[in-house]
Amino acid sequence: MENSFQDLNSLKESRDFLNILINNINSAILISDDQFRIEGFNDTLKKMLQKDNADIKNKLCGNLLGCSFAVEENKPCGETSNCHSCMLRLKIKISLSLQLSTIRNVLKRDFYINGNKEEKYIEFTIKPLTYNDKIYSLVILDDITTLEKQKEKLRTQNAEITDSISYAKMLQDAMIPTDEILKEFFSDYFIFYQPKDIIGGDFYWIKKAANRIIIAVADCTGHGVPGAFLSVLGITQLDEIILKNQNIRVDEILSQLRTNIIKTLHQKGDDAVLDDGMDIAIISYNIDSSEIEYSGAYNSIFHIHNHQLEEIEADQMPIGIYNCDRPFSLKKFRVSKGDIIYLFSDGYADQFGGTEGKKFKYSSFRNLFLEHHKKSLKKQKSIIKDIFNNWKGTNDQVDDILIVGIRF
Repeated sequence: MENSFQDLNSLKESRDFLNILINNINSAILISDDQFRIEGFNDTLKKMLQKDNADIKNKLCGNLLGCSFAVEENKPCGETSNCHSCMLRLKIKISLSLQLSTIRNVLKRDFYINGNKEEKYIEFTIKPLTYNDKIYSLVILDDITTLEKQKEKLRTQNAEITDSISYAKMLQDAMIPTDEILKEFFSDYFIFYQPKDIIGGDFYWIKKAANRIIIAVADCTGHGVPGAFLSVLGITQLDEIILKNQNIRVDEILSQLRTNIIKTLHQKGDDAVLDDGMDIAIISYNIDSSEIEYSGAYNSIFHIHNHQLEEIEADQMPIGIYNCDRPFSLKKFRVSKGDIIYLFSDGYADQFGGTEGKKFKYSSFRNLFLEHHKKSLKKQKSIIKDIFNNWKGTNDQVDDILIVGIRF
């Protein structure tokens, strides 16, 4: 065993060891002089280019690698129409002149390998060397064509998916009402809508029915594409329900919506996907009497009156199949001039952030409105958005966010 170690130490001090090392690494290595002629190379380079020693020694870089410009223009490396902008050539020049290494550059180019033209991605690293008072470039080459083409394919697929989702967002936006209907009846309001992804599962719905303004804020299962599909379903069903009966109470709207969602999603007891559905808060404002009707499926609302915040709680059951199918409850109260009602989803309170990476929490969410309720709702929206972004920091947004505020 001792002799084996002695042999290994002797080998490490020999030129043979360096040759073994260089010829058994996966990267191709070449050494060129300041005129870009090849002075040395390893076996991996021969395999990459499928060339023998005689075809490599003293060849110019571009001619050696099979640069398409050198082949097609029948000119030596350095004299083609592309040489002035060749990244490999420029990087070698810079490395030699500044005596600095340049690491992991990528050259995309057509090359001729055994007479066949192929697009290649070559990653290269250059290190300047001095030997016998002469300057050389050590160039390490890796063929990353397969990897880069896979990345390119993924980029194309992602772009196609993103385009499709962006088009879906356009369709979803067309179904969500603008705030123009609110302008007719309220001078001070805001809608803060910030999906987690391009499209989201939170939605708001506004309708004028006879002498009432009906406003709903809903949070569908999930976010992104699945949530968006459910949001479109929810909007469509709400439109249909109010179209059939303009005088329907908000609790009846939720009960009918639940029935329709269960039927549309074919939810049947244990066979159903129990998580599919939505949480929702819905209010109806009677323009003549200033009376508010409220009903909620998990989503409560806040009512600020005389500078006090009251939470009006929802029923603890969703829109969707559940182990309890009792009717939704109806709550009524009047609003006075200056009162504010906030409808919201749970995305804001559930956001992780701050110095300890914890949830914003429901209590902080309540206090946020109470602290700033005297300001205009336009100003409140700006504050709420800034506080959220500061709290989130570098964390990912965890859910869709939707808040609607109205001052009466």
